[in-house]
Amino acid sequence: MEYECEEFLPVVSLFSGSGGLDTGFMRAGFTPILAVDGDSAAVNTFHTNHPTVPVIKKDLSEVSPEFLVERVLELPGEPRPIGAIGGPPCQAFSLSNGHKTADDPRAELSKHYAELLTNLNQAFNLDFFVFENVLGLGHKMHADELAHFRQLFDGAGFWIFNGELNAYDFGVPQVRHRLFIVGFNKEKYPRIEFEFPSGMRGGLRTVRQAIGHLPKPVFFSDSRRLEEMPFHPNHWCMTPRSRRFRDGSLKQAGINGRAFRVLAWNDPSWTVAYGHREVHIHPSGSRRLSVYEAMCLQGFPADYELCGTLSDQFRLVSDAVPPPLGHALGKAIAQTLKLAAGRRQLKRKPDPSHDVYWKTCYSSAHVQPPNFLKGFFLKYAGKNHRRLPWRRATVSAFQLLIAEFLLKQTKADDVANVWPELVRRFPSAKHLEKARRADLLTILRPLGLQNQRAVSLIRLAKALLAKFNGEVPEDVQSLLTLPGVGLYTAAAVCSFKFGKRVPIVDANVLRVFGRVTGTDCGSDLRRSEPAWALAWALLPTVGCDKHNYGILDFAAQICATIPACGRCPLKRHCRFAISGARVAK
Repeated sequence: MEYECEEFLPVVSLFSGSGGLDTGFMRAGFTPILAVDGDSAAVNTFHTNHPTVPVIKKDLSEVSPEFLVERVLELPGEPRPIGAIGGPPCQAFSLSNGHKTADDPRAELSKHYAELLTNLNQAFNLDFFVFENVLGLGHKMHADELAHFRQLFDGAGFWIFNGELNAYDFGVPQVRHRLFIVGFNKEKYPRIEFEFPSGMRGGLRTVRQAIGHLPKPVFFSDSRRLEEMPFHPNHWCMTPRSRRFRDGSLKQAGINGRAFRVLAWNDPSWTVAYGHREVHIHPSGSRRLSVYEAMCLQGFPADYELCGTLSDQFRLVSDAVPPPLGHALGKAIAQTLKLAAGRRQLKRKPDPSHDVYWKTCYSSAHVQPPNFLKGFFLKYAGKNHRRLPWRRATVSAFQLLIAEFLLKQTKADDVANVWPELVRRFPSAKHLEKARRADLLTILRPLGLQNQRAVSLIRLAKALLAKFNGEVPEDVQSLLTLPGVGLYTAAAVCSFKFGKRVPIVDANVLRVFGRVTGTDCGSDLRRSEPAWALAWALLPTVGCDKHNYGILDFAAQICATIPACGRCPLKRHCRFAISGARVAK
């Protein structure tokens, strides 16, 4: 699942679900900077598969229209969305909904979507939005609701286009019709023309192409553990109990009521929309589909993973927009915007002072790290952790900041000989500000550049007192306002002391990433987008501090300037080692 992204096209994802629409839009070059959904399993799924994207668990029907604007303004780097994508729960407009009521709260969600969109547009002057729902919304029984939605979206400042798309036309082995409403900003694009994508050749067309190669799934058990799923975490299904699974009565393409619809190997699947134990029957007739098989019929990437119970997973896969369909729609929107406005108007430049950090914070969602690196540094840290004095849990944030400040272009062993005495004599910003320069010079002399270091440390202490009352701030943005504190130092303090999920990149990390992946990461960490993007993408869900320590320790113990390739656990995968290079890059 590796995508190329030419430029930063940030969007907000509403009712994000399992992330099917987002995954498709990411393939088209868009980057979700914030996702919101009220379902716990959906939020966990989105975070598992897109760990660099902030996800909020919130029922959007219960928030004020200003809620989303406030959350976007809180994001680091001040990204500004150019669009909003998503669709509220759609059962209220399903043609199979035989209990339609005038005050169905699920219908009200769609109206609330329009209110949220209005506020987002007023705050950020959006380029576009996408609203997805079931085809039933376009049916005559819901004509009034659709007309009202169009009116609301029009009042929010958008030209409105609505169209029906069938997932089968976009390489998804499933007949799945959905209604999409796409809006473009009236003021920005007064004469815009938009055509929905018309389909593609190729792709998967039959059930056999999608799932015919898969091994048998694991049957459901309340005590089932993840490690007991040998093929894929979602390759499990309900235990077949009905006699029909054994008496041979279930034939391919047979329809025995909604609960017993048997798929045919050489045809596409019916719509993947399962409820009330209506999961389609495998073409063998011996069981129902597994969650993973349903995901394959939806066009999810092979390494995608759904979270929650078995019921949660079937619900998530049923509600998802097939990623290939999302890709086609996202690509059509991106092309329309570029033709209408030119590429310059679409670019959103993050803070130029440290743009690589902020940009890759979101664009790393497009990066798929090598499998052999996933979790490697966390495991390495567990076995090879260096016991440096500033790594103790009792060390204060100020003391760690001083250590990271001194470590710039200086060996850890040298700093370890100086740092304990320095923080013993000057344990806080207040003490350091009043330090006699002669005392500092005496302590710092073994490190060299003692005059420069002494002046810088006093300036740092004064800034801490003036800006933060002597306390070390807990976020990268605030730390970067301190004199002498760069990206590495700020990120290191946030990771190692405050447990923030941020990467660290220094010259050693550049060297490791460059050698292992064969990518030219350069020597300037402030401009090395490949290194920062990989660093963001590699971050584990938990234990980021240990993971970051693992990279540093690996760089010091194995992948040093003169590498120890012979005892490197990555030598079978490392491009540097495989190439037989003898000169360190």
